[in-house]
Amino acid sequence: MSIVSSLRRLRHGPLRWLGPVWTLAGNAWRSSSRALGLAQPVSQSIGKFGPFLLDGEFAFSDFANWGGGHNRGFDACVEASRGKTCVFDVGAHIGLVTLPMSSALAEGGRVFAFEPAVANLGYLRRHLALNGIGNVEVVEALVGSEVCDGVAFYEQPRAAGQNSQVIKKNPKAYRETRRRQVTLDGFCRERDIAPDLIKIDVEGAEIGVLEGARDVLTRHRPVVFLSVHPVEIGLMGRSLEDLKRLIVEFGYECREIGGAPVTSFRLDEYVLAPVNKGRNPS
Repeated sequence: MSIVSSLRRLRHGPLRWLGPVWTLAGNAWRSSSRALGLAQPVSQSIGKFGPFLLDGEFAFSDFANWGGGHNRGFDACVEASRGKTCVFDVGAHIGLVTLPMSSALAEGGRVFAFEPAVANLGYLRRHLALNGIGNVEVVEALVGSEVCDGVAFYEQPRAAGQNSQVIKKNPKAYRETRRRQVTLDGFCRERDIAPDLIKIDVEGAEIGVLEGARDVLTRHRPVVFLSVHPVEIGLMGRSLEDLKRLIVEFGYECREIGGAPVTSFRLDEYVLAPVNKGRNPS
């Protein structure tokens, strides 16, 4: 076991109580390794999948235990991608879902990874290159209810999973940028493709993504793995009732990752499954 692996296990294991010390040490290590050109790729599993080569920036990240908390739909999402020919990762971040998805697809299948944030995009592309992955196409854009340019987007200078069209807290950590926005309906029409599965994790913009996928959802009936962010949805002027109505309107039912019916939404991941798959409800 390498020194980095040993330190990672200590960081997230018996010595995790030294959290502030590890944070300072990690920041110092990243800054010095970048300055000296010493940051080498590291081999890590992402949950039970992999291992994959990741940028040295993430040497001490605990991706081996990815899939807990509000990311608990991770395993099910990757397994549901197995043998598929076309899957969408909307909100691809640095590739934590994209990479395992790419290895699960049928031969000739493709992942379309949508990501608007500059830092995330850099690491996403680097991780694809480090692992020699050729069945992923990166789409540099927001996804929403309409096609437009110059949509306000708030992102952090480093890789982050909380970049969003609204700021929930700590506004000084973000900078406002302007990004191109696409719809899944328009994207699919242009490419003449239809996804078998869509994963959506967009920090409050999930209703807009679904609205812009009306034709895809009602015509092609893909399974959807949806991360719901109640606070951010409210900050965007929408409501959980809006989300519920849209799901029913499109002929889907929402279930917990374990299969139980959803009684109320919280910060969590859910499965949207088409009712009477194969029949257009409209």
